[in-house]
Amino acid sequence: MQIKGLFIAGIPARIVRDAMRRACQRDAFTHDLFVEECKVTEHRAREIIKALVAGNFIEVAKRPRWADRERRQWYKATAEGLRLSNATGLRRMPRSKADAMLADFLKRVQQVNTHPEYIYCVSTVIVSGSYARDENTLGDLDIFYGLGARFADSDRDGARQDRIDAAKQKGRRFSNIVEELYWDQREVDLHLKARTRGLSLHRLDEFFTMEKDERFAYKVLLGDAKAIATKLTAGMS
Repeated sequence: MQIKGLFIAGIPARIVRDAMRRACQRDAFTHDLFVEECKVTEHRAREIIKALVAGNFIEVAKRPRWADRERRQWYKATAEGLRLSNATGLRRMPRSKADAMLADFLKRVQQVNTHPEYIYCVSTVIVSGSYARDENTLGDLDIFYGLGARFADSDRDGARQDRIDAAKQKGRRFSNIVEELYWDQREVDLHLKARTRGLSLHRLDEFFTMEKDERFAYKVLLGDAKAIATKLTAGMS
């Protein structure tokens, strides 16, 4: 999907695409996600939501249990929304550039995995799309990654609060409780992405649920390749 020069609810599609990449990592979200990610007012965020619903990029979701008393509408990404999150607005890059981008990404993975204060480590890395097909040029470098918890359930709440407190001390402000709850994963996401243009990152569960056609290809760079192949085959049968 190409989005260069397109707009969604008056916002450049690439900005909405970046917000959708975060939305696809959640079971459910509200318009607040677009307020933060797109840097817009609540009114404009609701207009974005309306446009995404009309385009079948998102759909109404069940309200999370911990938000039962809230009146806000919750949404979740659809398969078409995942396609939008994968959309490119860049010129195709040479494979040599993708090679360097991948090498830098794997260095950041190693940094996360050797940093004991992170609650999560990176357990799986899969490269897909044009790179896995060994094409000479790429629109984006598509990478799927899985996270593994470092702490036992009994210790995780305390560790999570420590990370939230550390982020606040560094000047980060959270707009709501949802942002705080997801910060332990979000800080890993931010480090791995490192604001790299052309690097398209996705969580591992999206790899198994994404639509696959005859051009589908992937390579496991970190993790249990056999288990991934088995789960993939089961999902496609």
